Amino acid sequence: MNPLRVLVVDDEPLARERLARLLGEAGAEVLAQLEDGPDLLAWIRQGQAVDAIFLDIQMPGGTGLEVLAELPEQIPVVLVTAYAEHAVRAFDSEAVDYVLKPVFKDRLVRALERLQARRRGPAKAEPEGRAHSGQHARIPVRAGEGHVFLDLRRITHLEIEGDI
Repeated sequence: MNPLRVLVVDDEPLARERLARLLGEAGAEVLAQLEDGPDLLAWIRQGQAVDAIFLDIQMPGGTGLEVLAELPEQIPVVLVTAYAEHAVRAFDSEAVDYVLKPVFKDRLVRALERLQARRRGPAKAEPEGRAHSGQHARIPVRAGEGHVFLDLRRITHLEIEGDI
């Protein structure tokens, strides 16, 4: 499969350059590095094809969530931020993934795998009786004032407090 062609949008130059470098090392083709939402929307209006956008949330000229609402629906978005409290709103906005800063290569590779899987299309149904692979199974868990999403593949034990 061809490498993913992506955009990186972040108002912090060092974070933007680091993310672009890590994406390149992971096999993605970075088409452009942009500073903010208005730059992204102007780039999109030019009509160039892009497979995904890696979008920061806290930026001048509109938050990543506000910009996400203005994007064409067919462009998958991975939100990249230092703030875990936006996760629920991100997934409500149909973000493909939510990556916390500082970004690490292994986590970025997982986000790219999700994007590639989405590009391949819906998976075939599992034959009856076979266990589901849980490839994208995540559950929201209350954490302080907000929620975080936990990957079910990485959970070995659960303890539940209060009503369920």
